[in-house]
Amino acid sequence: MFELKKEKVEIVQSNGNKEVYEISPLTGEYLQDLYSVIDIMQSAGSDDSSVVKALSTEASTKLHRLVFASLRQSYPKIEDTTLNMFVSQNLFKFIEAVMKVNMPQEWGEPWISD
Repeated sequence: MFELKKEKVEIVQSNGNKEVYEISPLTGEYLQDLYSVIDIMQSAGSDDSSVVKALSTEASTKLHRLVFASLRQSYPKIEDTTLNMFVSQNLFKFIEAVMKVNMPQEWGEPWISD
């Protein structure tokens, strides 16, 4: 009936073990922040250092909120404080998955400029 696309992110733990986390789509209340961040990332270009420089405090706060909300959807039983710290430690590992799971496939990868 309704297909909800999900993305998986693999993170190597400090002990060398790999954990796979699933990213669920965001609810509508987060879309304005998502599109705002995509706009910032597009204007920065595709160079990783340019993207990092373009991420103002506001944009990085939005990114954290978006990743946190996506993981909250997937892992509702994890304590907020633990999840918040986990997102802070792994923020950049989840960004692409959050973008992919929330953008229509026909749009391609709008956060990457040509």
